[in-house]
Amino acid sequence: ELLEYVSSHISSAIEHKREQVALGESEERHRALFNQSPVGILLYDHNFVVTDCNARHVDIMGGNTREEYIGTCLIDHPRQDIVKLMQRALNGINEYYEGMYRPKRRDEDLWLSLSFTPYHGADRKIVGGMVVTLDNTDRHQAELEAEVQRAYQEQLFDGAPEAIIILNTDLRVIRANPEFTRLFGYSDEEARDQDLSALIFVDGEKDNQREEFALLQHGEMKRVEETVCRRKDGTSVNVSMLVTPIVIDGEVVGLYAIYRDITRRKQAMDDLASEKERLAVTLASLGEGVITTDINGRVSMINTQAVKLTGWQSDHAIGQDFETVFPLREEQTGSSIDSPVYRVIESGVHERWTRECLLFTRDSGQVLIVGSATPVHNLSDEVIGAVVVFRDVSQQRKMEEEVAKIERLESIGVLAGGIAHDFNNILSAVLGNISIARMVQNDPKFIGQRLEDAERATMRARELTQQLLTFSKGGQPVRKAADLAELLRESAEFTLRGSNVRYDIDIADDLCTAEVDENQISRVIGNLAINANQAMSDGGTLWMKARNFKVTEELALPLNPGQYVLIEVKDDGPGIPDEVLQRIFDPFFTTKVTGSGLGLATSFSIVKKHDGLLTVESEVGVGTLFSIYLPASTKKVVTTEEVELDLGSEGGRVLLMDDEESVRDVATMMLGKLGFEATTVNDGIDVLDTYRAASESGNPFDIVIMDLTIPGGQGGEEAIRDLLEYDPDVRAIVSSGYSNDPVMADH
Repeated sequence: ELLEYVSSHISSAIEHKREQVALGESEERHRALFNQSPVGILLYDHNFVVTDCNARHVDIMGGNTREEYIGTCLIDHPRQDIVKLMQRALNGINEYYEGMYRPKRRDEDLWLSLSFTPYHGADRKIVGGMVVTLDNTDRHQAELEAEVQRAYQEQLFDGAPEAIIILNTDLRVIRANPEFTRLFGYSDEEARDQDLSALIFVDGEKDNQREEFALLQHGEMKRVEETVCRRKDGTSVNVSMLVTPIVIDGEVVGLYAIYRDITRRKQAMDDLASEKERLAVTLASLGEGVITTDINGRVSMINTQAVKLTGWQSDHAIGQDFETVFPLREEQTGSSIDSPVYRVIESGVHERWTRECLLFTRDSGQVLIVGSATPVHNLSDEVIGAVVVFRDVSQQRKMEEEVAKIERLESIGVLAGGIAHDFNNILSAVLGNISIARMVQNDPKFIGQRLEDAERATMRARELTQQLLTFSKGGQPVRKAADLAELLRESAEFTLRGSNVRYDIDIADDLCTAEVDENQISRVIGNLAINANQAMSDGGTLWMKARNFKVTEELALPLNPGQYVLIEVKDDGPGIPDEVLQRIFDPFFTTKVTGSGLGLATSFSIVKKHDGLLTVESEVGVGTLFSIYLPASTKKVVTTEEVELDLGSEGGRVLLMDDEESVRDVATMMLGKLGFEATTVNDGIDVLDTYRAASESGNPFDIVIMDLTIPGGQGGEEAIRDLLEYDPDVRAIVSSGYSNDPVMADH
């Protein structure tokens, strides 16, 4: 309408000017009005030939000068719809067009408003047409953007997951979105022009809430994390609220209120709080200490028992590095132990401590503990920390030691009873035969037989004593590198000779040597072979296998990690019942009528004193497997030759040291029978003085014989050193039933 008005006005003005020209007025004034018009103007005749145009038309349609347009014909214009409108103007009809238009001389689309009107001459006849052009591209683009923005806001408003209402300054509803309807039950039509306080404010809170809304008139936003509102049906709902003032030209003209239903969140938070309370009560009541850490290994929670065990109060411990609160050391060596927390956080794998360790408390105390560490994962299965559970086993250790003490006392009782029984039988045989020999004095042959029987009984006592020494502080092995393969073969052949039990020996080609007492280990193998032979009375097969074996901490064997030689002795006998298997290594425990009950107990003790382990597995009806673990050695087997000591054929002088008078007397008589003169002393202190005095007097001793140990005095171990220092060429024998001293191995 505006464009038509402008067009009509311009047309009238031009006609008026034409009249003025006809009347003689200035042509320049007419041209100035035409050229300075803010809209584009184009004149054309009945043949659609352009007769004139102004500068603004050139600006809009493109080009450099008006002369480029004057004289051009528009009849073949590419927009024939525009040509038709121009024709109607020539017919005296005003036309209007608005839309997208791309001028021939420009490379862009414009949004133009075009007005087509007839152009009259001086006689009021139509002499042509006039096109008035207004470029509305910028306005149109702004309107489009505004429309898009309105549509976007409408979609946000209608599709928002929160309840949204627009209020005026009197708290009356201007508009409500669909979520408001869902949450509170009021449709947009029902809510419009209603007082918000009457719709959703709860009774008793209306005045307070209206006052809070009134404060928003100052232009400040208000956020409420949790409040209660009322629905249309009268029920209550927990919501969070955000109210923002709508400000235009510095004046608050309304309010924008957003409500979010937090019923589920509140329930979840209440459930979480309840769960945390239950967890706190549970953790507080646990007998184990519990400490949780974050991803950086810093303490985030510590329960009551952990506070008690570590000495750290919760408020002091939280935020501390785990190793500060929980320093661990090896029980035996006292060396520090790396924190398990960092390992499980890095690996994401649960870790249980394989042995007890010492926890150093904040007050410098020590607690013996066991425990485990477990990684904590979030819902994305990412490690976000660790939880350590541990318990004090100090009291348990004391109880175990007390139980072990009781068991040892019981074992000592069984051992004492067994010893008393066996020695009583032996002494009965010895004393009986001696008594009979005394009664028959005129029969040397009969007396000799009785003495031989007494001697055999005494040898049984000696053998029993040797076995008992294994359980004493003595009986330590005299070790040297040995070929276990040869030892196994010899033991199997000797034990099973003449038996209906076959044997199969499998020795690894690369079998390591082991530093062992060959006699003791032979006894162990022999005992196991004897048991297998007796178990397979109807015949069977005994398998012996030897191979290298690496012991690691993961195996949980009571052995130091390292390389071992594993010897396995397996039979296919009837097997051993569980109740018997538990006591199989107890001294004097036996299920055999003729057994002493010392074979396996002795074997177990021998292997243990070799820093090894003897284990047993058995299944009734299948057979039994004994496994011997012996520390491997890198030493090679060295063959030693026995050297016969030449004392001459005419006897000699002997210095004899033993603390037992009866032993000295018997030894003196035996040496005398062999042609030797014996001088005796009862302590190692007297050996050197007696030996030196004899040497200095020119009547030295040919040999010294000493007992290795003298209870409460100096034994041969100390005396031999003094003798060697005085006389490096001394010939001496240090004798004992057992020893682990280098003196026995090297001399």
